Amino acid sequence: MKFSPNGKYLASGGEDGVVRIWRIMSRDKSPSFIFLQKDIFQIDESPLQELFGHSSDILDLAWSNSDILLSSSMDKTVCCWKIGCDQCLSVFPHKDF
Repeated sequence: MKFSPNGKYLASGGEDGVVRIWRIMSRDKSPSFIFLQKDIFQIDESPLQELFGHSSDILDLAWSNSDILLSSSMDKTVCCWKIGCDQCLSVFPHKDF
């Protein structure tokens, strides 16, 4: 899992090969919120977006400052995603995971 640099999104990926984008809803001091570096965040119960483009486990995620997300997978690809767009912008093959 990785938070976007602006703190608006959380990306997660796992063994199912799906990248999920979660919206950080608000800040409050309710007990149901998540604590992170002295800030308190609430995350939506359902993902904002589910991104399908990998055929194996997601290994790592990286955000740019402009909310572009890279996901790498055991399928030996890196996918480039933009929030709000359901299709991968680019796929970069690599020789090893």
